[in-house]
Amino acid sequence: MFLISANWFFSLFRMQDIKVRYGQFGSNDLKSAEYDKEFNDVSNRLIELLTEFFDVFDVDAYRLLTETEYKDEFDWEQIYFHVDNKMYVLDLYQWG
Repeated sequence: MFLISANWFFSLFRMQDIKVRYGQFGSNDLKSAEYDKEFNDVSNRLIELLTEFFDVFDVDAYRLLTETEYKDEFDWEQIYFHVDNKMYVLDLYQWG
């Protein structure tokens, strides 16, 4: 869930070719900031909220992906959480 949310929350960086990297000054081991669990509080908080919401339940999760053919197409993904005969949906989408 961490990588999925990081990809969506920070997709604008990649679409605009913005380089957000950090590391020790002068070091060659720079990391992409959005994929570092210590740095990415946005994705961490989403996971905390989902954990709190589903805390007492046995959850099955399913992922629906789409692939767009053209750059300007609507891109979306859904995560389905199945709990006790109920389905919860997390919708992630981005215009191209």
